[in-house]
Amino acid sequence: TEYLVRDAYRLPALIWLCLGFLALTVLFGRMTGLTSTLGLALSIAVLAGGVMPLIVAGHDPLLVSLGGAVIIACTSLLLAHGLRLRTYVALLSTLLTLGAATMLALLAVWVSELSGLGSEETVFLQTGSLAGVDLRGLLLGGIIIGCMGVLDDITTAQTAAVDEISRANPSLSDGQLMRAGMSVGREHIASDRKSVV
Repeated sequence: TEYLVRDAYRLPALIWLCLGFLALTVLFGRMTGLTSTLGLALSIAVLAGGVMPLIVAGHDPLLVSLGGAVIIACTSLLLAHGLRLRTYVALLSTLLTLGAATMLALLAVWVSELSGLGSEETVFLQTGSLAGVDLRGLLLGGIIIGCMGVLDDITTAQTAAVDEISRANPSLSDGQLMRAGMSVGREHIASDRKSVV
């Protein structure tokens, strides 16, 4: 059987768009923009060169995705934000929150009795060469990888906000800093909820 798919050839346009994005990132972000882009490239390499092949080879998708998420968190945060205390606090916060998110995802999938068979494509997966892939683990792995983008953004912004508040007013006590940080965090939650809706 032969198939013919007719569509526009978009690869040249996409390459130019990516190069333009990279140029703007370096122009406005300077060295931080460049290292952030390197972190993004490394994240893609971890997913495409490590996580996906290991899952296809039959390893536990949840454990592989969790390991990949930890590697991505460590490398991308350190590359993008540099070796300083603020980055280490954000990294520790990201890893702790990732652990909590994993526990919550396991609980949610167990309580909801989700099997990972939510679409026609997953049924096809079970009949081909990937028949041995644990679909529930794959669902959990997708949730973990999906959490990484949100956690990276929130923990770095939250850490930076508290650090800047502390620098602006060094006389604030730990309790006052915590209350200020919680206030910023509530705004994060409110804005993220509105974007989801």
